[in-house]
Amino acid sequence: MSLFVPEDDETQLDTMDLDVSKENLDGDSSKADMNSDEEDPVINEVPIHINSRLREELVILQYTNRFKQREQPNISQVRFKPQAGVLELNVPLEKSKYFSPEKSAEWDNIDKQILRGVLNESSTYYAGVVKNGAIHLNPIQKNAQVRPYFEYMDQRKSEKQNQFHQQLKIANETTDASKKEVRVVQMSMKTTVDSQPRLGGALQSNKSESEEAWVDYAWLGSSKEQLQLANKDDTLLQSNMTRDEYMGELFKETRVDL
Repeated sequence: MSLFVPEDDETQLDTMDLDVSKENLDGDSSKADMNSDEEDPVINEVPIHINSRLREELVILQYTNRFKQREQPNISQVRFKPQAGVLELNVPLEKSKYFSPEKSAEWDNIDKQILRGVLNESSTYYAGVVKNGAIHLNPIQKNAQVRPYFEYMDQRKSEKQNQFHQQLKIANETTDASKKEVRVVQMSMKTTVDSQPRLGGALQSNKSESEEAWVDYAWLGSSKEQLQLANKDDTLLQSNMTRDEYMGELFKETRVDL
């Protein structure tokens, strides 16, 4: 038995007409949409109010190395460079477990973790609050991804490099002193502009950042007393004193009996 069909063998195939006109396709899709709407009806409509801009900027900090389930880190200090947009947060290390005093002493008694990030302009995030059945959205102006910054390791590496270059310089000066030769020196005049080093974009940005001074900010966590003093209700506080009694209390200490 051959698996191939001879060319002269005419195989009879059953055919049927399919109506694939655009009208039928559109009709089927509209029916499907109506069925889906009936299965998933709208149960409530909520108005949305978008504020163009607040008086103060809203910033999102994204902790890239921290799980979502973990609590907000306890920030002890915040500093910021407005021109460079660099932000640093100090997080005290937990010393009750997984802390080695010996290792800390090796690294100049390090007792905190530094989180560092750069604030970038953002136009995709909003902060919202639900009030009186409506959603009020406020745009997020900037966001930053903060990551651990091992400044103490960079300082140790920089110190070793400086020591190496200093030793190399001393060795070269000793070698040059032992090999004194007469050389022809050609002198040329240069302007002050020509003598200045020209830095590229990344180097110039790094130089500007290093020259800018830090600005310290206060960090108020969600558990701070200042944030819990707000009145969550819309009710106004009513005084149990009359106007005359209140004025009398104000001037009680300044009253003089004649």
